[in-house]
Amino acid sequence: MVRSLLVLILLLSTAALAGKLPLKAAGQHEEARGMIEEGQFEQAAGHLSQIALRHPENGVLQRNLAGALARSGKGEEALLAYHQALRYAKDRDEKARIHYDLGNTLAAAGQTEAALQQYAQSLLLRPDDRDAKHNIEFLLKQMQQEEQSEEDSEDQEQEQENEESQEQDSPDNQDPGDSSEDQKEKPEQGEQEDQEQEQQEQAPRSEESGMSEEDAKRLLDAMQEEEKELQEARAKQAIPEQRDVEKDW
Repeated sequence: MVRSLLVLILLLSTAALAGKLPLKAAGQHEEARGMIEEGQFEQAAGHLSQIALRHPENGVLQRNLAGALARSGKGEEALLAYHQALRYAKDRDEKARIHYDLGNTLAAAGQTEAALQQYAQSLLLRPDDRDAKHNIEFLLKQMQQEEQSEEDSEDQEQEQENEESQEQDSPDNQDPGDSSEDQKEKPEQGEQEDQEQEQQEQAPRSEESGMSEEDAKRLLDAMQEEEKELQEARAKQAIPEQRDVEKDW
């Protein structure tokens, strides 16, 4: 019996050193995996966390724990578990799977560039991984669409700024003293000038109206000519008409 106990202890120690779970922990691990398949991610994460505390060197356990944490919304804890899984991964294929899962978690968190790096690592270890290739192509296409959308948005903003600048430089907006309503009520500038000129021509000129020197000279000459004609007419009326004296002899 003592010999049997020694053999069991040796087997458990060898399994621990090899990164394998003992029978009881393996059974608990399988139970937690069943929870994951049923969508009970929080319960599975809690169950796997207890096992991982006792067996942190098992890469598969750490990977399943990270997946359960990620699906239950605990992204930061999931990242730590994935890195722990990479540390204890036993072969290239297992490391590739961990990199792929880590890329999915980062992509879901919006960390696109970091996710692309993880997918690339997965492809280096497993060049025939079609899922990793598909995810890389999808993220690259998404990044191009986002960049194009940003460029279109910048172009629209620039176009809007140019339109606003043109509106401010237009003739309707050059005089800040006139409101839009006042401008609507006022006639066109040319029509207004014609109306003012017509009013000035029709209205009698006053002394303050600003008679030019030439106009004043012409008016003075006309008055002098009229006065001269008037004086001559008066002089003719004052002189008696002289007739020839008829001689009666």
